[in-house]
Amino acid sequence: MTRCERIIALSSRKRPRTAVKRGQIKRVTRDRYCLPDGERGVVAAAKLHGVASHLSAAAHWGWEIKFPPEEPQVSVRRDRKIAAERRVGVRLHWTTFSAGDVDGMVTGRLRTVVDCARDLPFDEALAVADSALRHGDVTKEELVQAAAAVKGGGAARARRVAACADARAANPFESVLRALAIDAGLNATPQVEVVVDGKEVHPDVADRGRRIALEACAHRGASRTCTIGRNAGAGSLTQRRAGREGPGPQK
Repeated sequence: MTRCERIIALSSRKRPRTAVKRGQIKRVTRDRYCLPDGERGVVAAAKLHGVASHLSAAAHWGWEIKFPPEEPQVSVRRDRKIAAERRVGVRLHWTTFSAGDVDGMVTGRLRTVVDCARDLPFDEALAVADSALRHGDVTKEELVQAAAAVKGGGAARARRVAACADARAANPFESVLRALAIDAGLNATPQVEVVVDGKEVHPDVADRGRRIALEACAHRGASRTCTIGRNAGAGSLTQRRAGREGPGPQK
């Protein structure tokens, strides 16, 4: 997103108008332009004088998420009044910003994770938090401290996500699977080291106490549930998939 005066400073007053006519750039507001394929969240934010937030901001930062947002997600200050017709096609949030919460046209990295943690379903929020940690854009300590400072609606959700977030999750499939396991009452941990028949394997999610391992498959919609030998030897691993039981997967 670029302001008109910056384009003029590098070219001339006529060139932005010519580029718009040719479809080379797109006019978003009176003095802002972007490329034709500019991010939907950023474009929507510019039109509403807000910032891209939540999943739109997470996508901007390059984090892997469960699903891309169906609508651009935008946050504006609480005192902003926006007509209903201007909100069509946008998921709008009214909020208060503190110093460092905004980075250009999007919420900052830490603020983005906290917003998702307090407002999104647990599995979606955990996928965002895991990804931010995995990329090194936010630390566990920063996230826990920021979540502890959240007040009002969503505070408990934010703290739960911060407590469960783990950089070891390899992708959103594993994060969502772990969230479901936690909701089911398991003490779920990602990428736990397990020795099976003398070989070291790392199930996507495991509960050591219950000797259960779970695998999330990102192809053909398949999923696998593995049980680390309750009745067999300590290192035994059996797999249940599509109603069949057999030797566990080797990673």
